[in-house]
Amino acid sequence: MLAAAGIYAINNHWMRMKEDHENAKLLAKGLEDLGFRLTQRVETNQVWVSSSSLLSPPPLSPHRPLGSAVFSPYASRRPEETAGKRPIITFDEMSEFLSARGFILPAGFDSARLVTHLQTPRSSILRLLQLLHHYIALRRANL
Repeated sequence: MLAAAGIYAINNHWMRMKEDHENAKLLAKGLEDLGFRLTQRVETNQVWVSSSSLLSPPPLSPHRPLGSAVFSPYASRRPEETAGKRPIITFDEMSEFLSARGFILPAGFDSARLVTHLQTPRSSILRLLQLLHHYIALRRANL
């Protein structure tokens, strides 16, 4: 069954798969800018990400533009610096927040696989990143 889906994609969507891969890289970059840690290099349309680097809650302004340096200080932490610490934000919590706003995010503790595809326009990725930025800022402000 999975092979059939792959064959269909190659036969019918080969020319636009590059767009999916570019969207995945956009998503990955945006997540890193927000302080998430990529757990695998982005080579296809899949983004493997962890929220374990969302520690030490400095207040963030929900009005600061994406890509600002304020979002990246925790993305550079080494795994041994965060080992054994509970992330301040889990995918369970983000999933609940985002579902109320029309986005489906996999639930889970501190890691998830996000996939871009034919029905994932660039505008949705940008909106998702805006919502995550807002949520993280609110959570950090309430600690």
